[in-house]
Amino acid sequence: MTQTIVEFIVKELVKLGYLHSNDYGQSPNVTKVIKQAKEMEKQQIMEAFNDGVNDECIGGNKTPEQYYKQKYGGNK
Repeated sequence: MTQTIVEFIVKELVKLGYLHSNDYGQSPNVTKVIKQAKEMEKQQIMEAFNDGVNDECIGGNKTPEQYYKQKYGGNK
């Protein structure tokens, strides 16, 4: 299974010692933020999928870069 960006960041922060473990065994606030980030990422992935299906149905032919810029703005 593919790792999401949020999962990658958590794993790297554990390696660097900023987080105690992958199960977020630290403050409830950190756990809450990570769970919120994962939910936001999930929603973005699902929206991108739906946007792709809809664009294909109506003949859209944006590049992934164009889609990203339109959806999330310039240089993020």
